[in-house]
Amino acid sequence: MTAQRRNYSEAEHLALTTQVDGLCPLCGTGLFYKKKSRSYKDYELAHIYPLNPSAQEAALLAGERMLCQNVNDLDNMIPLCSRCHTRFDKPRTVEEYRCLVEIKEALLLKSSQAAIRGAYQIEKEMREVIDSLGNYAVASSSTSLELEPKIFQRS
Repeated sequence: MTAQRRNYSEAEHLALTTQVDGLCPLCGTGLFYKKKSRSYKDYELAHIYPLNPSAQEAALLAGERMLCQNVNDLDNMIPLCSRCHTRFDKPRTVEEYRCLVEIKEALLLKSSQAAIRGAYQIEKEMREVIDSLGNYAVASSSTSLELEPKIFQRS
């Protein structure tokens, strides 16, 4: 049975290109170009695990880890510049597949960490701690260090 290629929304394209910071994750080329003050896309969405693998690709990737079961899922998609997409697809190698899986896993981890940072005020709280340390009067270098915690009183 042949899987159908899914049409991805503009928002999904934006999410995927943002995930790679607008650069091809394989060669670093920008995924957009400007012409007469307008921006145009210069990338293709690539299936990391092929949409409809040939018998040779299926044998090549047998036993390889998949990022998800649905090959049209965004977790299996990555924007590549046209040159890298062509090079990745023809002929596909297990090394290139593993490389893209590792890149995508790192991107997914980075995205999940950003979501966690957005859900909590960790960075704001860290800034407050650092700022409060600047208000603490440091004694002379001859002062001995103590390991007992002290309560800091703001003035």
